Amino acid sequence: MLYFYENSAKSPIHLVGQLYLFLDELIEFSSTRQNIAEKAQKDFYINEAVAYIQQNCGRELTIDEVAGFCKLNRNYFSRKFKKVMGCSPQEFLIRQRLTNATELMRLTDLPIKTIAAQCGYPNQLYFSQAFKKCYGLSPQEWRKQNCTPFDYPAALK
Repeated sequence: MLYFYENSAKSPIHLVGQLYLFLDELIEFSSTRQNIAEKAQKDFYINEAVAYIQQNCGRELTIDEVAGFCKLNRNYFSRKFKKVMGCSPQEFLIRQRLTNATELMRLTDLPIKTIAAQCGYPNQLYFSQAFKKCYGLSPQEWRKQNCTPFDYPAALK
């Protein structure tokens, strides 16, 4: 602004050009623009976490490990994950495991115990409790209601 005062004798076109440059700099460093960049970075971390969970949910996996993978503090990570995804990382992990379990039940005739282990549940009882809490049915009941012999791959019939 001092430039405009000191150079008031310059042509109006020159001064308008300088005004545009000033406004461009102001916008470039505005908090809104910085917030957009910060949000994109946070979304990047959450996308990386989701991919990591999806790839590793079949084994023992802790939220500390996921947060560490993203190079974030566990509490900060959990807050940001919940804000972006609408659920805690632990809830997302459980849903991912149970979704994988329903696919395995639908597409294979593997025993429930094997499916539980492949989905990251070494304890079949714990798996059955989590499954029933989510779907309202035991895994066996769910399989009976949602799968027919025609759902199994031909090689497994």
